Amino acid sequence: MFIFIDESGTTDEKNRQKYLVVSFVLLKNRAFADELIFEIRDACKKKGKPITKKELKYHDLEPFQHEIAVQVINSKYRNFYVCFFDVDKANRTMVTGEYEQLIQMKSIHLVLSTLDKNELKKQGSVKVLMDKKLTNEFQSAIENEFQKHIGTKKGISVEAVTSSKERGIQLADLIAGAFRAKLMKKSGLFEAEHARVFQISANDAEHFKTEKA
Repeated sequence: MFIFIDESGTTDEKNRQKYLVVSFVLLKNRAFADELIFEIRDACKKKGKPITKKELKYHDLEPFQHEIAVQVINSKYRNFYVCFFDVDKANRTMVTGEYEQLIQMKSIHLVLSTLDKNELKKQGSVKVLMDKKLTNEFQSAIENEFQKHIGTKKGISVEAVTSSKERGIQLADLIAGAFRAKLMKKSGLFEAEHARVFQISANDAEHFKTEKA
């Protein structure tokens, strides 16, 4: 199994946005992400709005391309999860890179809590792929979270990848961006099952930090 993780928004004080959204794309077949991204490109081209950039990122697309991308995802892919954090409600001491990482870890914790651990074990291997620089500490924390939920680190790998070369990350970016647009009431097109959406509060992040201390 492949789990692609990406985010939209930031808690950084200088560039902070109202919401930080973390998305999780779960795939048994890595090639499915390629097929979905190609389908979005083809659909945009047929509608006279071709995507010129090599890499698909939600914030680079035009509004009409947003609509097409969301329509394709809504109709073809549902095995994703999204977690969101309201940055505006956070204490100023929380708008740091440290807390952004805590929010990501809390997101991973929540998503793993919903997954069937026996099904995860049956996969043989689980690759977690993220488009970011991974410190040894952060990588180890993710592996430990998997061990907590499924009882072993065997077969679990956490890798940093480049989004331009990994369409699973591009799909996760589109989902995170579309969901954040929905939260911001800029678009109501994106559909997500209630059971697959988690809101993380400032208290959740603080509590998670205390638990891990």
